[in-house]
Amino acid sequence: MSNEPFDPDSPWHHLFKTNDYAGIIEHASTKDCNDDTESLYLGIAYYKTSQWHLANTIFDDLYARNPHPEIAVYRIISRIKYGDIDEAMQAYQLLCDQQNPIIHNYLINQNTQAALEHILLLAAIPLNLSPPHTQPTGLLDMLHTYQYNKLAQKLLATQPHQ
Repeated sequence: MSNEPFDPDSPWHHLFKTNDYAGIIEHASTKDCNDDTESLYLGIAYYKTSQWHLANTIFDDLYARNPHPEIAVYRIISRIKYGDIDEAMQAYQLLCDQQNPIIHNYLINQNTQAALEHILLLAAIPLNLSPPHTQPTGLLDMLHTYQYNKLAQKLLATQPHQ
């Protein structure tokens, strides 16, 4: 994904904001995707139209160029939808192994908001890496046993209500 803001006047932006996924796919057929943002939108369009194989190809290529956690999540969930659970589990394990040290540091430094953002990203993936019958109680124990939903609930309970 580029660091430049997405041009609000571009056809890509309009089509994505209006959930016109077929329009994104049609628009992409008339030109090459020039940057990671366009590729991400095209991958999401394939995903939203249940074209899992094409979505997987886009997300794999995009992740190889830009291994951003958000791209990894789309890649993993698309693999699940395609039925490639083994590949999804491997990619999820890799993502968790990359994110856990970051979350650990946020928790140690009491930056719960940043930790929560990363935890919720991982918790959104419908896979489970935690050992069966694990009942951790501490935040770091929950993190290291992949108990992201429990960890998110505990952190959310400590947040002031706004």
